[in-house]
Amino acid sequence: MVGSKEISLSACTTQLFAFVCLCSTECFLITSMAYDRCLAIYRPLTYGTAMSSQTYASLVGVAWVSRLLFSAFHTANTFSLPFCGPNMTDHFFCDIPPLMRLACTNTQAHEAAGFVASGCVVITCFLLTLLSYIHIVATVVQIRLAAGRQKSFSTCFSHLATVLLFYGTGSFAYMQLAVHYSTLQGCLAAVFYSVLTPTLNPLIYSLRNKDMKGALQKLYLRVPS
Repeated sequence: MVGSKEISLSACTTQLFAFVCLCSTECFLITSMAYDRCLAIYRPLTYGTAMSSQTYASLVGVAWVSRLLFSAFHTANTFSLPFCGPNMTDHFFCDIPPLMRLACTNTQAHEAAGFVASGCVVITCFLLTLLSYIHIVATVVQIRLAAGRQKSFSTCFSHLATVLLFYGTGSFAYMQLAVHYSTLQGCLAAVFYSVLTPTLNPLIYSLRNKDMKGALQKLYLRVPS
């Protein structure tokens, strides 16, 4: 019910599944976008062949299948715990760390399993993204013209900003055990990766738009020094 502070178990389970599903999808798609930018700069002559419609479909398909498996694992791993009460969490949605704290049994095994699963996915995606940017930087520094280097870096700025926001806040919230979990820190991190980052994404990705640049320049000139 809208405005109510109560939520049923089935609704909480659905909310957790959907949330992990969306977050993991963004993680996989960010990695795919890094690969796309790497090919565009590192192998521009073969970009059209390598990034065909079939390749795009494969990347999206892998992201969707992986997110469903990842979400199903975390949902089952969390709600297989016994919850004896009090069934009240100091959080604004059903998230894994605060739900783990409500369990009336030892959660170390479940925490470790979730930690390993999240670590494997996050670290793998982050390393693939980092490897892509290593190739990008190594290619860009070899460009002799400053304008060419600036143009190449500008194509990656919006994506890199999203990567830093997403991985920075997400890893801070999930890559720690429940015994070290802070409610205040968890809520602040959740606001960043669930509200602020998705809200800023359209603005970040539109910074290359000429109309957006013109509007920002006009706004900057109007602000008193």
